[in-house]
Amino acid sequence: MSDVIFGLDTFGDVPEDDTGALASYAQAIRQVVDEAVLADQIGVDAIALGARNRSRSSDTTSAITTSSSKRRSTCS
Repeated sequence: MSDVIFGLDTFGDVPEDDTGALASYAQAIRQVVDEAVLADQIGVDAIALGARNRSRSSDTTSAITTSSSKRRSTCS
């Protein structure tokens, strides 16, 4: 039996607050980084960041978001 690898993916969608207002792109990217760090802390094996091809996606620079996540996580 092979090992199972558990991963998550995101397009960095810009979240709405309780009033329906959109968060800033900077806040959305910080949230993606926070989610990636939390995923690492709880044992998720991989996180994939999609390219910005939707109007409410914040992540136009996946490489920067990935490196920011890696700096704050325990992955090598």
